Amino acid sequence: MRAYLLLASCLLGFGSLLLPPAPTIAQTPDGQCRQANRRMEIFSEPTVGPNSRFVRTLQPGEQVVLAGSANNGWIPVQVPTVGFVIARYLTACGTAVVPPTPPTRPATACRRATLNLAIRPRPVAGTEPVVGGVAEGQTVTITQTTQRDADGRIWFEIVAPSRGWVSGGRAGTVNLTSC
Repeated sequence: MRAYLLLASCLLGFGSLLLPPAPTIAQTPDGQCRQANRRMEIFSEPTVGPNSRFVRTLQPGEQVVLAGSANNGWIPVQVPTVGFVIARYLTACGTAVVPPTPPTRPATACRRATLNLAIRPRPVAGTEPVVGGVAEGQTVTITQTTQRDADGRIWFEIVAPSRGWVSGGRAGTVNLTSC
């Protein structure tokens, strides 16, 4: 409408006839309700750095009351506790929150041994008898079940070439790679 009136005023020779700007709505969200659209944390400062401490966790759909405007992606809250949250994880109160769909992982997956591995009946190194072996380069079928032992070794349950457990390695080593 404003452009039409400006164009009309120019064509009619009025030149600078402009309408006053439309009234604006206050932009401060102080006191407004928002809700978490995912699981998120409240921090004592608008950062996850060393000068900020974790205050508490918000669950999807849990409501907060804003205490000011967003700055650098963070917005202050005053309810349920005082702190800062990442603004993009908030929606208007009453918005339906759809829980995130966890990534689907197949019940089994193929892996290739990067070295010769022992198959054991339980995820324990050395003390269990060996029930089979996997040669370097041979493939195995792992399940979704893994376990980490006290030494930091990750164990994979396998169903082929036979049922049991193989070591996936420790931090910095990889005994199995994707097929």
